[in-house]
Amino acid sequence: MHTSNNGRSVPEGSPYARHLPALDGVRGFAVLGVACSHLFPASPHSALEAVVHNAFAFGAAGVDLFFVLSGFLITGILLDSRAEPDYFRNFYTRRVLRIAPAYLLMVAVLFLTHAITARYLAVCLLCLCNMPGLLGASSEYSALWSLSVEEQFYFVWPVLVLVVAAVARSE
Repeated sequence: MHTSNNGRSVPEGSPYARHLPALDGVRGFAVLGVACSHLFPASPHSALEAVVHNAFAFGAAGVDLFFVLSGFLITGILLDSRAEPDYFRNFYTRRVLRIAPAYLLMVAVLFLTHAITARYLAVCLLCLCNMPGLLGASSEYSALWSLSVEEQFYFVWPVLVLVVAAVARSE
């Protein structure tokens, strides 16, 4: 057994037992693309802005890249820990402690500064910012959509990984 960067024990052959520097490069590339696609307008005001905008037109794909990387890493963590007695509790506790404080603080600030309405606050607290119409709210602060997708993934994926692993073992 090795100890991963976060102090967890993981099987020797697991890709999660060690730091993968190549993924840092991919993350950096994704961050650069997303940031530059937001910094340089879609309707450039100069030839230089047009060149930079076109060079970073892949920026929106950076969000997709983050989702793929997260899926890969989370799946590995889940596969490595599926035999642990508190599989679900440990996974969900780590996710809540990692994401909830900053997310709830941001939502509270948005609500207290009147940037979002009470109806959209409910959408945020239910992690449905990618589907605000379900509760009859408008998309008032659309930057939260990706966190909602992430939380929905975290809600479903551990169950699916456990079921698929069990089915694979039984065959």
